Amino acid sequence: MLGKGCVYKMKDNLQVIKIEKVNKHIHSIKLVLRDFVKRTEVGESVSVRMAQRL
Repeated sequence: MLGKGCVYKMKDNLQVIKIEKVNKHIHSIKLVLRDFVKRTEVGESVSVRMAQRL
């Protein structure tokens, strides 16, 4: 029979694992967003230059 302390420790470990997974997920989303923003900024500056030429 597991003691209550062991059960709580297992639950804590599971929560830590879940939090780490979520943090990795958030980090990858941030990277994708940053890349997207960079691309749109470059795209905007190109379209502005094209508009100035017209």
